[in-house]
Amino acid sequence: MGQNACTWEGSLALSREACSLWGKSDYGLQRAWLPLFVHMADSSAVAFRLWDEWLPRSTKRVLSSFIEEGAARSFFSFIAAVHDVGKATPAFQSQPCWVPCGGSVSSLMWLPEGAGLPFPAGSCDSRGPNHAFSGQVILEQYLNDKMVGDTSAEVSSAQLADARKGARSIASIVGCHHGRSQSSADILNAREIRPSSLGISSEQWHRVQEELIEYSLKLAGLPESDLIQIAQLRVPPQAASILSGALIMCDWMASNTEAFPLATLPSHEYAYADGQDAFDDGVINLSSFFLGATSALDFDYLAKRAERGWTLIGVIPSWSGDPLGPGDIANLYVDRFEFSKPFSPRPVQKTAVEVASTLEEPGLMIIEAPMGEGKTEAALAVAEIVARKVGLGGVCVALPTMATTDAMFARVHRWLEHLPHDGINPQSICLAHGKAKLNEEYQGISKNAAVYRIDIDRDAVDGASVFRESDPGVVISDWMCGKKRGMLSNFVVCTVDQVLMGALQMKHLALRQLALANKAVIIDECHAYDMYMRQYLDVVLEWLGSWHVPVILLSATLPAKQKEEMAGHYLAGWTAKRRMATRPRRRVALRVPLLNSEEPKRDVTAPTPCQYPLLTYTRGERIEECAVGGSGKSSEVTLSVMPDDESRLVELLETMLADGGCAGVICDTVTRAQKTAAALARVFGEDVVTLTHARFIDIDRMENENCLRSMLGPDATIENGQRPYRYVVVGTQVLEQSLDIDFDVLVTDVAPVDLILQRIGRCHRHQRTTRPSRLASSHCYIRGITSWRDGGPAFSSGVSNVYTKASLIEALSVCGLTKAGASVKLVLPDDIARLVQYAYSDAVAGVIPNTWGALYQKACQTRLEENQRKEQRAHCCLLKSAKVMVQDGQSLTDWYFLSATDKTDADSGPRAVRDTQETVEVMLLQRIDGHIYLLPWIGDSRHGVEFGAEVPVDQVPDSAVAKLAIQSSARLPLSICSMDRIGQLIEVLEAMDSPYVGSWQESPWLQGQLALFLEDEDGKLTAQLNLGEEGGLWTVSYARATGLTVRLSK
Repeated sequence: MGQNACTWEGSLALSREACSLWGKSDYGLQRAWLPLFVHMADSSAVAFRLWDEWLPRSTKRVLSSFIEEGAARSFFSFIAAVHDVGKATPAFQSQPCWVPCGGSVSSLMWLPEGAGLPFPAGSCDSRGPNHAFSGQVILEQYLNDKMVGDTSAEVSSAQLADARKGARSIASIVGCHHGRSQSSADILNAREIRPSSLGISSEQWHRVQEELIEYSLKLAGLPESDLIQIAQLRVPPQAASILSGALIMCDWMASNTEAFPLATLPSHEYAYADGQDAFDDGVINLSSFFLGATSALDFDYLAKRAERGWTLIGVIPSWSGDPLGPGDIANLYVDRFEFSKPFSPRPVQKTAVEVASTLEEPGLMIIEAPMGEGKTEAALAVAEIVARKVGLGGVCVALPTMATTDAMFARVHRWLEHLPHDGINPQSICLAHGKAKLNEEYQGISKNAAVYRIDIDRDAVDGASVFRESDPGVVISDWMCGKKRGMLSNFVVCTVDQVLMGALQMKHLALRQLALANKAVIIDECHAYDMYMRQYLDVVLEWLGSWHVPVILLSATLPAKQKEEMAGHYLAGWTAKRRMATRPRRRVALRVPLLNSEEPKRDVTAPTPCQYPLLTYTRGERIEECAVGGSGKSSEVTLSVMPDDESRLVELLETMLADGGCAGVICDTVTRAQKTAAALARVFGEDVVTLTHARFIDIDRMENENCLRSMLGPDATIENGQRPYRYVVVGTQVLEQSLDIDFDVLVTDVAPVDLILQRIGRCHRHQRTTRPSRLASSHCYIRGITSWRDGGPAFSSGVSNVYTKASLIEALSVCGLTKAGASVKLVLPDDIARLVQYAYSDAVAGVIPNTWGALYQKACQTRLEENQRKEQRAHCCLLKSAKVMVQDGQSLTDWYFLSATDKTDADSGPRAVRDTQETVEVMLLQRIDGHIYLLPWIGDSRHGVEFGAEVPVDQVPDSAVAKLAIQSSARLPLSICSMDRIGQLIEVLEAMDSPYVGSWQESPWLQGQLALFLEDEDGKLTAQLNLGEEGGLWTVSYARATGLTVRLSK
């Protein structure tokens, strides 16, 4: 077993009582079981291997922050070995786990009972404590006894309290190994509630529990004195959380019966004869685990068993690399991103890597730079530098939406393929969001099932991993593909939800925290989250800071106040080890700003000088800033207000596109986008107008976006025939984030100022030699204001339902657009920081027109109340502050309590970190004469699936058809999924589906999916959903050009 082989030197004999306890069972399927002591040895060995081969140096440093690294390694192995000591109780040993030939469910309690362990009345109650809880109570009592000794002696209350806290800091890790933290109230009452179930009222059970704890110390090579010293020091919560996650990994691996097989139990007759060894062949064949005919454990065999099991699991080691030298850093962008030489990095890219290379303790870095300046490449370059420097095991890149995540995955994949590779171990990658299995590039990456060679037998182990030269350097790890494991991969591209869930009270939280602690974390568009999501972002930044994990935040439009708060939370975690005096948690200052009495000047300057682009970073406990020169790119854009009238929009585009050109129209809601596109298509034609939004089925949405990239991307020109002569794209917010496309002119609904600037970044985004003469200069028109009254603007209901009126008023005011027909000229990127910082500062009240005062004050009050409600809602499931836990010396007991997030569906976590209402996703399929088909334009010639192919209902559909069916999914809008309707909606859909989907439940693609069957009515694909008198009659329609529409019938 490598380093831990010497730990298992010597001999150890366990009592027959300890050997009789069962730890695993196949519930009678193959009449197999596993003694508890073997599972403990397996878990201990897996912990050693995880420490030696998988945990990165940075994570080991956190776990060794309070003890020496060798002791930390042994302590981890001890925790793994002892984690199931709670199974050494009457409550667990009497659990039903066996179905003998008679068919009645029984237990294996006859094993320990035959060894002499008592099962008094009441101790076998199935409602007894679970073994994770029992394990915490047993280990906590053991440590208390060892530290305090005989309580009849004089022991001060302070000594008793310190002993309890120290014992609990260790035992609570064991209590969390099933993904739930235990309650201090339950532990306090454990001895009074069910002492016989725990075995703590029985001398025999107490003795065997203590024997198994000492056995765990022997397996780990950890002296009891070291364990007591660790308890006295107390395991800090930031280390305990990581240990808890690593323990869950150990338990899952050691419980894999293919890697760690069970033993056969030939007979249910069990009795000790005088002088007979309880484990002789013919009774229970466990001789493999013992030396000869003795009761001494065969550690050599246990080591070989563990070696075989570890190799079968095939965990890919964590990524590692030596620190980069000056020459490597100078060529980093060319080597990693296929930039052709000579290449000169943009100033923000150059400065970012220069700063990163000077940091002895990399912490937080915030990169503020305009759109298109290469922030992503800068972030990946910085992540590699700091990961190598501090010994991180990979990189996590988090983005706001699935669409942006899919686009980023391709870029990160290409970057990974250019990272230096040792030719031995591949690097594991994971795309983490709800539709990852539909991403063709991700699914196309080869799995590592054939990477490892196994040649193991009873006497010899040759389990070294062999990486064939023909295999790629980037793979999807088989083990990491399991549920809740993807984030443990070396490199992860995910939606930001996956990171925010590191601060969410949810089952197996520690596993996610371990995954985050192992990597450099990049969060893109960090400004794009509302008050609700920012609560989770603040807390997760605090935990990341407590682990000293480098974090890189990216934004083009980040308000200074929000940046200050994020940096403050990160440093609160970073400095928490100093145990500073507890202060109240800082809250975001939310108040209604006062208006100046004088009419503001239109030439606005920010309250403080704005440096932009800008790097903000931590150096140890200090926050430093570094102004960055611009890249020299500058553009002037004319920003004008236009009426919110479709006819006026048509007139505008007819004029602007008279000589050709490509226009973008961004709407704040899907309904507005659909209406706008329909009006424009009637004039320009359906071949000129295209629509994109989130209410298309997945396969259509992806095709829409691919078409836009090919026609409006950087490589598409009029000269090469790829860019159309005249084209209009109508879309929602997907156009402002996920697509690298370029319009000649832009029309956008009014929005907060940072989003307006993001949208303007899609206008004249790419350098082009020629544009139509009318569109040679950049123009952006703002609509969504229905009227300009004396008391202030009135907004379209669709617009004000998405964004607060106060933010819209501030956006118009700081831009100087305070009357109908107003127009201003902006210079980008020069004006970005000025406008954003002013709009999000208290000084913004000074630019609101006096006549708008009453409207603005009311809007500010409404926004304040809504933000307070968002903050309160977020705190229902928000994790404790890392800073508070460290300062107060808290353990993982009462760490969190599962509530709304303790669900089986995979969406419960992402929903909890976004302030969104639950909606229903359905597969849209066509029904003709009782048969089910794909929609007429859906097919896959590469895999032999015809367009509109039938989806069989009397057999399991093949994978190619099933995959297309699941890619035909869309979410129904909130209007039909309101809280008072959603339950009835699901019942109606299930009733409609039941005659058709029975065989689909055997398909890994279709299992559990809801379908909505559309029928052709006068050339339209529609379905009727009758939700009763209160729910109403709904008509759902779908068309390739417009997407999903839903209408409540009168």
